[in-house]
Amino acid sequence: MPVLAAIALTPTLACAQEWPTKPIRVVIPFAAGSVSEAIFRTMTPGVEADLGQRFIVESKPGADGTIGTGEVVRAAPDGYTLLLGPTAVFAVITHMFPNLGFDPLTALDPISLLADAPLLAVVGADVPAKSLEDLARYVRASPGKYNYGSPGSGSPAHLAGEP
Repeated sequence: MPVLAAIALTPTLACAQEWPTKPIRVVIPFAAGSVSEAIFRTMTPGVEADLGQRFIVESKPGADGTIGTGEVVRAAPDGYTLLLGPTAVFAVITHMFPNLGFDPLTALDPISLLADAPLLAVVGADVPAKSLEDLARYVRASPGKYNYGSPGSGSPAHLAGEP
């Protein structure tokens, strides 16, 4: 009986592999210098030392994150191509692009939360708003007078700033 057990386990043992055995490609679906890239590059040295492999970071911007995300969806499912995708990639792009060709919620498997990035609303001291509700009222009272910045359409900052 022990011989049968050893024979039965042989294919499993032969298939087991160490990971990673080569550099890991990380696709960031936004322009170089994005917040996602800054966060990842801050953590990279320690993780590379622990894994014994390098990360190759590639910025693949365009179409609100869908170009880089699609590239990862189509990559070989071997654990060597990762997506550093913020919430908008999973929660928003399917609504902005109904014919995307993939569903990020089913085509990708989350492996870790790297950062939690809260949104802050700040105004100049001369603005008479003490809450978001006050600010919304103040801005709506002067249509076309105020604007705001965001990293792109569909991003949490963009959606938070919409009237």
